[in-house]
Amino acid sequence: MKKILINSLLLGLIPLLALCSSPAWGQQRKAVIDLKSAVAKALDLSPEIREARAGLLFAEARKDEALANRWVQIEINGLAAPALDAEGDQISSSHEFSSIDDIGIWLSADALAVQPLYTFGRLSQLIKAAKKGVEVEQATIDLTADEVVLKTKEYYYGLLLALNSQELVNEALEMSNSALARVKKQLTLEETSATEMDLYKLQSVIGMVEGLKAEADEGVALAQKALSAICGLEDQAPFPAEERLEPVETKLQDLAVYQEAARSKRPEVRQLKAGLEAMDSLVKAAEAERLPIIYLGGLFKASWAPGRDEIDNAFIDDDYNHLYGGAGVGVLWKFNFGIHQAKIDQAKAERLKIKAKELFAQTYLPLEVAQAYLAVQKFKKMISASEKAYQNARRWFLAASSNYDLGLVESKEVNDSMLQYATQKAGYLKAVHSYNLSWAKLEKTAGLCRRQE
Repeated sequence: MKKILINSLLLGLIPLLALCSSPAWGQQRKAVIDLKSAVAKALDLSPEIREARAGLLFAEARKDEALANRWVQIEINGLAAPALDAEGDQISSSHEFSSIDDIGIWLSADALAVQPLYTFGRLSQLIKAAKKGVEVEQATIDLTADEVVLKTKEYYYGLLLALNSQELVNEALEMSNSALARVKKQLTLEETSATEMDLYKLQSVIGMVEGLKAEADEGVALAQKALSAICGLEDQAPFPAEERLEPVETKLQDLAVYQEAARSKRPEVRQLKAGLEAMDSLVKAAEAERLPIIYLGGLFKASWAPGRDEIDNAFIDDDYNHLYGGAGVGVLWKFNFGIHQAKIDQAKAERLKIKAKELFAQTYLPLEVAQAYLAVQKFKKMISASEKAYQNARRWFLAASSNYDLGLVESKEVNDSMLQYATQKAGYLKAVHSYNLSWAKLEKTAGLCRRQE
């Protein structure tokens, strides 16, 4: 009997306790926090979200770069170098190099301004791709936020479960001590069915429950540390605003409603859609590289070597002394024999990868939503069944205790009823915890993760 009782209590209670080896929080300040505040703090402090926001800043900078390619670009090249002095003109020169003094300085500056006029869609497609890249990063932020919300809910409900499990262990300990007191009282009577064996059994059970209490305290400490870490509470020990782990009050709609929401509101769906459109634009931009760029260009060149005579002849270029410039319309056309086609093929391959992910999402997302939906239904039924079970088990224990005092039942009846109550109450807490988490997962998979909670 003793072995069966101990094993059953362990099976009923231990799965609910988060075990850890760290010390309890003892003297730390308490912080009462509700789920909405916990989610808000987690979103504000999340390093994952900060990383995603940095990705958005990079995408916006890349978009600005693409937009800037529409405007004039100026390239200036300046040069200072030694040059041999020279006297004369384009016909004759008597100057000869004789010493280091015959080396002077040569200053040169070139400026080229190019304003694209028509690129056959290359720039517009690159700009469109960059804008879609921003949408991809915005969806990434939303996806990361949804994951943070789900993790925060897991920690919050986990702390509630740990605290309620701790209370259940304390209640089981109180019930065991009460039963022990009855056995001791019965042993003092001359006519009683109680035996020394009953006393030893209950004392063994009490020792085991006291051990579970220590484990429950450790479980609460671990759950508090997890919630404190994600909410940035530092040295504070968080406690949920609710005293009891209760099922969330939300009306379950038809499965089709959640599946349709997932197809349009999931961050992953928006991410894939924007990514596919970005790759379409990059393919078109790569194809447009085969065509020329028509531009308005401006050129300015100046060069001066004070140690050399200037050549004043319009038909002869003087590289050392000149000043001229001009503007006109130009055409730039690059031929690279296969490089353009390779770029096109690369862009198409990337588009195929995203298209495959999109097809996979279209197939998998409804299934994922259905799994979460069915889990909600299952745990809702389990809550109803386990609630009735533990309530009836408690009535059984109270009746068995009273009948034991009257000598109508054996101590085994009291022990069995106490075991059944503890086991069923533990099952109820676990069902409520699983139900709340399944709701959180359903909201996430359907793209309805409410970050205001």
